[in-house]
Amino acid sequence: MQIGDKKAVTFHYSLRDDDGNVLDSSDGREPLTYLHGQGNIVPGLEKALEGKQPGDEVKAKVPPEEGYGTRDESNIRNIPRRKHPLRRRSPRANPRRAAAVLARPSRPMTRSE
Repeated sequence: MQIGDKKAVTFHYSLRDDDGNVLDSSDGREPLTYLHGQGNIVPGLEKALEGKQPGDEVKAKVPPEEGYGTRDESNIRNIPRRKHPLRRRSPRANPRRAAAVLARPSRPMTRSE
């Protein structure tokens, strides 16, 4: 069966930069599954996979315009670490906090159905 619109596709991949360094890979993990033609992966990769058969090996070079877009320096923001919304402090950073965490009574887990 050929890869085409609204077909479920599962494949292993390795994403490399221009120097051949691996940036991401499914090696040692589950393969990637997506629904073809529905915008679930970058357009350039979807175009490269169109019409391929099970077992085909595909090497695709996706230009930024067909990937995540070209780099736009005006979109770069420097945020002080103390103001970053995802910043998480370790209890080890504050010994009083660590003591409070350890002293907190645990609550029984309940399940509602």
